[in-house]
Amino acid sequence: MIIIINGCDMPADPLPAVHCPPDELIAPQLITPYNWSTVNNTTPNLSASYAAITYPYPLPSPAYDCFPQKYHFYLSTAPGFTDELGAISNSGFWYPASPLQPGEMYRWAAAAISENIEGPMSSYRYFFVGDDCATSEMVAPILLEPADGAVIEVLRPTLTWDNPLLCHPTHYWVDLSTDPFFPNIANGGQSLGPMTSFEPSSDLANCETYYWRVKARGDGLGESGPFSEMRSFHVQTPGSFCPAELEIPEFIETVPPGPPDFLGIMNANCRSNPWINGNEVGMLAMGQTATLMGLSQDGYWGFFKLKNGRECWLVLTAVEMQPPGSLFDPSMFPLIAHDPKPEETAPEDPAPVSCNQLTDYNSCVSNSACAWDRVKSVCHDK
Repeated sequence: MIIIINGCDMPADPLPAVHCPPDELIAPQLITPYNWSTVNNTTPNLSASYAAITYPYPLPSPAYDCFPQKYHFYLSTAPGFTDELGAISNSGFWYPASPLQPGEMYRWAAAAISENIEGPMSSYRYFFVGDDCATSEMVAPILLEPADGAVIEVLRPTLTWDNPLLCHPTHYWVDLSTDPFFPNIANGGQSLGPMTSFEPSSDLANCETYYWRVKARGDGLGESGPFSEMRSFHVQTPGSFCPAELEIPEFIETVPPGPPDFLGIMNANCRSNPWINGNEVGMLAMGQTATLMGLSQDGYWGFFKLKNGRECWLVLTAVEMQPPGSLFDPSMFPLIAHDPKPEETAPEDPAPVSCNQLTDYNSCVSNSACAWDRVKSVCHDK
């Protein structure tokens, strides 16, 4: 038997979810990727959740929870985070439209949207894209900031570098010291995962020069790649006076430069004497270099030593002094003795021509010893 009691309220159906008013929006909670995690997928799923507000809008009842209409996912690339790869999604998850770059670090966040008005943004999270590097794959990182020799105005500067690989090390190790030989690295340390930046855990000394370098590391003992180049920077906070460092100049033994090299700008025969008819004893091909030992008396030829050790004469218009743009000063080179140039002999007069050998009128009458027979059309002696 079923007894129906009048006057008792039946459970009411829950009211449909409503969109939050813009001024009631709060920051979403980020889900995945986890902070400082490494993902192998180049189009990872970015997801966020929203804690619905039950009070004071509009009444303290779960039936009146409100939700955002859309989410704005922010995504940018380390180390500068100056690009923006994110977009607006109709739900609490989003995939990048284009694949992310393996070996890079990314920063992401999210904000809720209602009535096309964006609410407060969540805090940032960071993740890395790519596989873990094997020890054999690790190479020297590329240092970015500070620049070598830079003056830094803060006591805890951020050191940044770039990972040139498509994979990630477990972390990086930073040497930071006032001595370029790094006997004491108390200011250095380990990066946070494969993050390509580092900040000292304590203040550096003002008016001090620091040296730094970085290398990639793996999980195991001794698993590390080569160190990067070494750089230095000087710490000087604004308004502070730092006495000039006493620099003792290093003694450098100078060696006088040898004869300059000349580059062949065309194929040129190298001759035994400085004239065109000199015997060919070698050749300087275009693109090869030779050393100038001296000049000819007229200054048009140079006495060169070729790479094979042969010494001979080249015309100077066939070569160019190195490095490009160097000023050629003939007075810096000695005159080299050579064989005397053979005297040129005067050409012999052509043998006389017989009149009967001339077959045309003009050549016949132009010879004073000949006459033209108009009847026979022949040339004969006068």
